[in-house]
Amino acid sequence: MCEKNEGRSLFFTKKRLSDFFMGVWYPVFIAVLVFLGHAFAIEFYLNFLVMASVITALLVCDSIRPVIVVLCTYTYQISIDKTPAIPTFSDYYYTGGRLFWVLSLFVLCAAAFVYFFIRNKLVTKSSLFALPMLIPAAVLSLAFLLNGAFASEWSLASLGYGALQIIPFFLILYVILLGLKNEKSQELLDYFIYVSAVIAVLLMAQVLHRYITADSLVTGGSVDKEQMVLGWGIWTIVGIEQAVLIPTLFLGVMRKGGYKSYLYLAVACLCYVSVIMSMARNSMVFGTLALLTCAILCMFFGKVKKAARIAVPAGACLVLLAVLVFREPIFKILSDYITYGFSDNGRYDLWKYGTSVFLENPIFGKGFFGIETDTFKAFGFFPQMLHNTPIQLLASMGIVGLLAYAYYRAVSLKPFFKKPSIEKAMLGLSMLVLILSGLLDNMMFYIQTMFYYAVTEAVVYKLLYEEDKSLGLAPIKVGADSADIEVKVNS
Repeated sequence: MCEKNEGRSLFFTKKRLSDFFMGVWYPVFIAVLVFLGHAFAIEFYLNFLVMASVITALLVCDSIRPVIVVLCTYTYQISIDKTPAIPTFSDYYYTGGRLFWVLSLFVLCAAAFVYFFIRNKLVTKSSLFALPMLIPAAVLSLAFLLNGAFASEWSLASLGYGALQIIPFFLILYVILLGLKNEKSQELLDYFIYVSAVIAVLLMAQVLHRYITADSLVTGGSVDKEQMVLGWGIWTIVGIEQAVLIPTLFLGVMRKGGYKSYLYLAVACLCYVSVIMSMARNSMVFGTLALLTCAILCMFFGKVKKAARIAVPAGACLVLLAVLVFREPIFKILSDYITYGFSDNGRYDLWKYGTSVFLENPIFGKGFFGIETDTFKAFGFFPQMLHNTPIQLLASMGIVGLLAYAYYRAVSLKPFFKKPSIEKAMLGLSMLVLILSGLLDNMMFYIQTMFYYAVTEAVVYKLLYEEDKSLGLAPIKVGADSADIEVKVNS
């Protein structure tokens, strides 16, 4: 009798834990830990709690869903005081054996992932062969490893950085997609939208915290963008990490209806304001285009289209009125945007240099860390970036890299044209914001900016697979509770 009671108690304990990790409060829990770690520079200690929760979730859950919020926010916990990058270049993680503990946690987490896939029997021969884009992803991964091959500038650093690029383009995509096999796609989509809102609030809180605590950020009523650094990223990264969330948040506006639509709308609009306050021109341009596109789509699709046809024009008029009334303080705060305007800020020189590098080594390029002259040098952990995805590919990986990326990118468009829907369109717009920003910046090659992109791509393919169960990755039973989900786009 005692053994039965112990077994029953263990079962209910496991179920309670699973319910927590799969529920709506776990993303909030992680966001709070990340914010506290970042704001009070105690991320090293709170990271033990974050990773312990991930390992526990992998031990008790049947879905990899809880990992999504941790994956998308993990780097955000790095504080300004302890960061090994801009602005402090601290050696905190390289002393006191701290790096050993961080790596040990990663090893334990990797073991938990292996156990998760074995326990849930998610990796089978049929599921592996059913994976989307497997050949293009493998080709691109090989091209990353071959960056700078046979060039005199080749180094182990280039090989290592190329290997890191495989993480978002290959590893995360397939780990998440396989781990979501037991999920119903529409429920997953709602969860992902919710997690995106939590991430948006977290990033807005970090930006606000920086404005409150940084004495030199606002001087004389103007914002110094070079002070808009959060430890885990400078202004360009901070801005784009928020801009990519806007379309997903607007998808929540379209799907929910009632007060939830207004909540998602409020978060989306505040997120856009935070993008502007991040002082990144690139993010401001593409964030604005995303906001306008989403607002227009809301007028024709979703559960609030009638209200949107009134609210969107009214909101535009209110914004215009506010700009006219408060134009002087607004222009002063955003003077950095006005100062730089549409100037290239050195990009043309970078692009010319990248083109010359490609012409010297047209097959495999010079490698990521081979791009270095007296003018342009590798900077810390990151190599010299050329602020343009195609030119970066040509200079670092040659024509082989550009063709491999073009192949990958062309095949990645498939789910958006096969059974198109407003859900896929909005998620695709989120990915497009990041891809287009790569024409003026380095976003496609900064690992941390690609985590959310990779998860979004996995969710899109999950939608496609559930629509076409013959592809092999749909859940065993699809519920009927998604019948009220938003209308498909007429194809």
